[in-house]
Amino acid sequence: MRIVQNQLITPGAPCRPVTLIWARESTGVGNVGLYVFPYLTQAVAKIANISQLTLQGVNYPAWLAVGLSGGDPNDGKNMANLTDYAASRCPNTQIVLGGYSQGAEVVRFALRYTTAIRNIHAVVTFGDPYNGQPFAKINASKTLVICHTTDGFCQGKWIFTPGHAGYGLDATQAATFIVSKVTL
Repeated sequence: MRIVQNQLITPGAPCRPVTLIWARESTGVGNVGLYVFPYLTQAVAKIANISQLTLQGVNYPAWLAVGLSGGDPNDGKNMANLTDYAASRCPNTQIVLGGYSQGAEVVRFALRYTTAIRNIHAVVTFGDPYNGQPFAKINASKTLVICHTTDGFCQGKWIFTPGHAGYGLDATQAATFIVSKVTL
């Protein structure tokens, strides 16, 4: 699995039915990380034609200190810009936003800033520090928050616990949700 995904911003890249824009975890490598995204795309590939998806990571610093302080709105603006670009470049693409840990914070900021809400068909977050709080501007039926009961971040404690790991095991649940919200 590639740790950098730039299919949306690659010159000449085709428009596909679905565009998945992903924000990685704190200190994650590349622009998609290693702990959830690879498992999520593998799970999608088992139930749908993965070649129908454009995969795009969000380029942002993903510094641990920023994640622990609640995230940076500018990182969300970066994801919002990618979302708006996807909607303008490929107006028929169905956009899916996702993120793990600090990436979930980025998703939440992005929803505040994007002008392409009508193009977003699904939002999935893992280990979301804002678990239990509504997402901005999007119907709750389009959202899925996956949080382990033993995850300190999901409990609003802002501490690492063993439950904050292992979200790759929840990839099938997320993939099933995503595929149910889009037309492939």
